[in-house]
Amino acid sequence: MVVGADNTEYYKHTEHDSYWDVDPVSDKKSTLLFGASETLSPSECKSVTSCRKNLIRTVNLTTGEVKTLYSRTYPWRPPRRIGRTETVQWHDVDRVNETHYLVADIARDNVHLLNIETGTIVWKWRAEQSFPRNGGGAYPYDWTHINDVELLDDGRIMASLRNQDQVVFLNRSGLEESWTLGGEDEFETIYEQHNPDYIPTKMGGPAVIVADSENNRIVEFQRSEGEWVESWTWQDRTMSWPRDADRLPNGNTLVTDTAAGRVIDLNTDGEIVWSYEIQMAYEAERLGTGDESAGGESAAALGLPSREPGDVVDTEQAKPSLVSRIPGMITSLFPNKLVHGVMFLLPGWVGVYELLGAMLCVGSLFTWGILEIRWRSVEIQFRNPIQFNR
Repeated sequence: MVVGADNTEYYKHTEHDSYWDVDPVSDKKSTLLFGASETLSPSECKSVTSCRKNLIRTVNLTTGEVKTLYSRTYPWRPPRRIGRTETVQWHDVDRVNETHYLVADIARDNVHLLNIETGTIVWKWRAEQSFPRNGGGAYPYDWTHINDVELLDDGRIMASLRNQDQVVFLNRSGLEESWTLGGEDEFETIYEQHNPDYIPTKMGGPAVIVADSENNRIVEFQRSEGEWVESWTWQDRTMSWPRDADRLPNGNTLVTDTAAGRVIDLNTDGEIVWSYEIQMAYEAERLGTGDESAGGESAAALGLPSREPGDVVDTEQAKPSLVSRIPGMITSLFPNKLVHGVMFLLPGWVGVYELLGAMLCVGSLFTWGILEIRWRSVEIQFRNPIQFNR
């Protein structure tokens, strides 16, 4: 979907089940690269189980032409235990050049460099080379949930292992452990994060801005004396399961606040200066500013003030009404992970109000049924034949 500054919708693509990362293609004007996935029936993919088709596609916003650059299909393996669901999609693709793309492969718990012309994997890092299988999620179904990959200017690769609560840095030989941000179950640092962006030294880094999803905040870390130090954070009372944050060239920060149903633009004072309502968005880009945080400076270089829920001041343009604050107030009563999990499983059009309405209806029907039984004083006796006595 493409929308203007006045929230006018200019383009929308709805062909696939799921859409993940979207990036502008630097050497092709008006062209976007996006990753998508869709479920295929056993007959469609010639398998004994359903399959997940992963696609790398581009769209020209001027002509509307959509091209498929590459696709790969994975069959679902039957879960060994009830409640174990396998995740078999690619969560991110990052363009290296015309023929090579980096892939964050959730299905196989790896990061690989793919030649789309030949279909060959020319380089691969497997998470099990550096991480124990008894950590993270259930192996092999959703063990690491690698959800982001980024090629850095110095040739290294940054990747996000959501279920290990870590952002890792890789070279062609493997993991650079001393650069790892976060640690498994160290929730006070990052907790099941999404879409980290690297800010290089020339832009005031090294720094990493990341959507700290389960902590309901955006956070940035600055590299100092060989360690990562928290340098900036932003959070308001509405924020719920954010999954993307980009630092823009003007110093603003574009945030995709997934479960809160909005994309927001924060100015350098931490004020919300633009907002767009959209259900369960994954990632957003400000067109004309480069890929992700490519043109943005670090919070430390900009001197950005951190904001906590109690001290965020909204501009009149994006000032939320009392009604719009109600969902955040309600969801704050429950554990973050429970709220985010429920909202993810529901259809995209279901928000907090719809969920509350459904719960109220179910509760009312259940209560009504109990009262009807009590009022009618029906006694059921299990005999042959069954008898009902009033």
